Amino acid sequence: MDKQPPFFPLDAPTRFFASSHAPIEFYFKKCSRDFSVLEEPLYPFSGCGDHAVLKVRKKDQSTWEMLSLFSQISGCKIPDFGYAGLKDKQAISTQYISMPKTRATILEKHTSILLEHGIKILEINAHSHKIRLGHLKGNHFSMRLKKLKPLDARKIEQVLGFLKAYGFPNYFGAQRFGKRGDNFKQSAPRSKKLNAFFLSSYQSHLFNHWLSARMRLNTLLAHFSPQELHAEFPLELDTLKALKAQEHYFKLLEGDILCHYPFGKYFCHDDPLNATRLITQEIAPTGCSPGKRSCMLKT
Repeated sequence: MDKQPPFFPLDAPTRFFASSHAPIEFYFKKCSRDFSVLEEPLYPFSGCGDHAVLKVRKKDQSTWEMLSLFSQISGCKIPDFGYAGLKDKQAISTQYISMPKTRATILEKHTSILLEHGIKILEINAHSHKIRLGHLKGNHFSMRLKKLKPLDARKIEQVLGFLKAYGFPNYFGAQRFGKRGDNFKQSAPRSKKLNAFFLSSYQSHLFNHWLSARMRLNTLLAHFSPQELHAEFPLELDTLKALKAQEHYFKLLEGDILCHYPFGKYFCHDDPLNATRLITQEIAPTGCSPGKRSCMLKT
């Protein structure tokens, strides 16, 4: 008998959230007038070293488009640039870019060309190594909402208070899946770089399925008893009772991957006290990106 292929979900998952409020109506268009992103670096830059660190502000330009322009002007090859993450194109975005110091001086002489393309160098620092992907504490977002009624504005204030206390399920969004939302279904065997991006999209798709399943469990635990859920989930009744007793809306299961908040080492959940540490925001739950090297953690 032929072996059955592994299960690979090809449909976007239903997204469950902790809040159960009625829909909040407003108008928002993702554009540089109403949306901005500010990157916060992971560490202070030393001020010395062979790498220049540019704090740049760009408008209606993707990070790749900006780096391409930098490369054309300075002669620096794209792989020699460093960045912590890609920033939105339809926005005013501020982020940090590293490049060889000798090439950065050329960019300074062409500020007028950069301004014509909506790019301005705000500061130049130095560091001993290039910025790596993920080297950031986080991003600060600013959104201007229009046509917002007073009642809905009060709802937003309540929701923001809840998010500040408990956080929110961080699903991968539209940027990872493309305009048609189907990047995770694509492949490009002849392009190593593009195929790696599509693979990353599929990993994100699988992560969203995992997060959706966990949030569904959290939602049901908030509204039903452990006895009622025992037939629905392959978990022991005592386990469901223990999950129900956890104060945080996101219930921790043994073996979950946690990290010290806001950044720090990753570790596996095996201590009941972690539920309390989650409430006090000492730690945060996270999930594996599926792949050969995922979940290789020592407990």
